[in-house]
Amino acid sequence: TEEDARVARVIQRATVPILVVANKVDSHLEEADLELRRAAPPAGMLADATCEGRLSGQPAPLLVRHLTFGVKNRKDVRTEDVVVKGLPGARTTLRGTLDDGEVAVDAVTLKGDRCVYDFLYVAPVDQFEAGRPEFQAFVESLAVSPDGRR
Repeated sequence: TEEDARVARVIQRATVPILVVANKVDSHLEEADLELRRAAPPAGMLADATCEGRLSGQPAPLLVRHLTFGVKNRKDVRTEDVVVKGLPGARTTLRGTLDDGEVAVDAVTLKGDRCVYDFLYVAPVDQFEAGRPEFQAFVESLAVSPDGRR
């Protein structure tokens, strides 16, 4: 399809290894600007930008919490302030259950002048650490347009 071709072009242009997303996190991905999927081993990432809305006025720790809605039985929750490419934000890591599977989550929200940038990584607990370097590279690959719109 045309959409598959677009995603393939994005992956081909990527400068870092990209981890792709498992079916069990589909509910989190329906509205993302970029979603990447990998079935085996199951894990995944997404990126989304929201511009010119009421979200930009909300504190980053509140915004990053929204990325983990749907994760039940949360434990080992840790939220910290982060700065990526000069943009302030928040990062939350946690473990919990999603669709009856044990998962670990790393969620990052960054705030620009006009946009909020969200990144999400979800993987089974036993495979989570293996994908964290790729997720960090994915987050750090953010390039904001000169006009700050995306």
